[in-house]
Amino acid sequence: VRMGGGDEGSGSGGACWVSETPSPPGGRGPEHVHDKEEEAGFIIEGAIAFEIDGGKTTAPAGSFVLVPRGTVHGFSNETDAPARFLELFSPAGMEHYFEERAQLAGQAGGDYAGVDPTAHAALADRYGMRVGEERRSPGMDRGGAKRPLKAGNRGSRKGGETRTPQQPRTAS
Repeated sequence: VRMGGGDEGSGSGGACWVSETPSPPGGRGPEHVHDKEEEAGFIIEGAIAFEIDGGKTTAPAGSFVLVPRGTVHGFSNETDAPARFLELFSPAGMEHYFEERAQLAGQAGGDYAGVDPTAHAALADRYGMRVGEERRSPGMDRGGAKRPLKAGNRGSRKGGETRTPQQPRTAS
């Protein structure tokens, strides 16, 4: 992740944070949920496949994708060409997650795949993010209870929105 601007939302007063994100062929971000932020992406180059709340769409360059907070989502570059997209989080704060995740990868020899899963889960939890199929539920974690990763666990809106240069507005 190449981060622009500075701390606390790139000068937005905490309203949002924007980052340019490269995605090599075969690159992917696993399914996850943000409990605190809306996430949006604008595809600059290539095409990114987004899985949002159980649906899948491929967004070519020029597309805009909106993922409301609380919505299960992930992305992947299923092509043979590199892709890039602007990633926006509102409100700001996720920039600190990415900085700390880079530190964890540095401790693993620069390999994100080598990051200790327990350390990554704790990091994600600090930033209100659930990654993978399950995560501890606040208020239920004393006994180690797990809950499935699904939309709506925190009173969120459902669905996402994708707009491509060739398509009118659609909501899922």
